[in-house]
Amino acid sequence: MNRTRRATLCLLLATLACVPAMSPLPVALAAAEGSPLEGVWRVATVRYLWDDGEATIDPALPGLFLFSGHHYSFAWHQGDEAQPEYATPWKPTDAEKVQSYNAIVVNAGRFRLAGDTLITRPFVAKTPEFEGGEARFIYAVNGDTLRLAGGSIWN
Repeated sequence: MNRTRRATLCLLLATLACVPAMSPLPVALAAAEGSPLEGVWRVATVRYLWDDGEATIDPALPGLFLFSGHHYSFAWHQGDEAQPEYATPWKPTDAEKVQSYNAIVVNAGRFRLAGDTLITRPFVAKTPEFEGGEARFIYAVNGDTLRLAGGSIWN
């Protein structure tokens, strides 16, 4: 997907596992107890919406979204084609490194919920400008499906 126009992103995530914490949460994290996002979510479908059309990737390439306490971690492939293997395993060329960099979204940090809005603030991100920034998604949980829409990003 090589589109340079601004797109609206919709993600459908299916529950992979919702595992309770192995130890009691520290007092500072107690407010997140019972969060509807708590657990591990697998990316199931990705839908991009543009002014002049849309694209849906279903099934989506591998990706996981993890929520625990007030922390999150996202790692997912944003395109519709699997990454090719490197010509020489574990020794990618510069061109292969660029392709890998462009194929994946990775960030982790803290999150909070405000009504139907998920707000993420990454401590670490593949894109340096996003570290310390913020992304907002409209979220909805229906059974074992989490829907994230929007993806407004500020740095």
